[in-house]
Amino acid sequence: PRQPEAAALCALITATCPGLHAGIKWNAPSYGWPGQDDGLTLRLHPAPAFQLVLHRGAKPLASPPARPDVPKGLVVWKDAQRGVVDFAGRPLSEIEAELGDLIRGWMVSTL
Repeated sequence: PRQPEAAALCALITATCPGLHAGIKWNAPSYGWPGQDDGLTLRLHPAPAFQLVLHRGAKPLASPPARPDVPKGLVVWKDAQRGVVDFAGRPLSEIEAELGDLIRGWMVSTL
């Protein structure tokens, strides 16, 4: 049901970090640097879920990654290795600029 928004989010991700590879993880689009674990995955199920999960792959890292400086409330940090942006109740267009900064900061920290 959120296909247009998911497509817009995927376009934002690829425009923000053009070198990312795209794949499927958890039955949804997922992005990462070539040769590394994915770092961004959309959560689309169960409907009407629509989230962007920032993660570090399946295995926790010895040291937690640096968290990008983002507006308060944009990301809920589930633990040191994973954060979630929930789009329930707010359109992507309202937070697009902040989201671009978040995506760039998160993925640059994985290099």
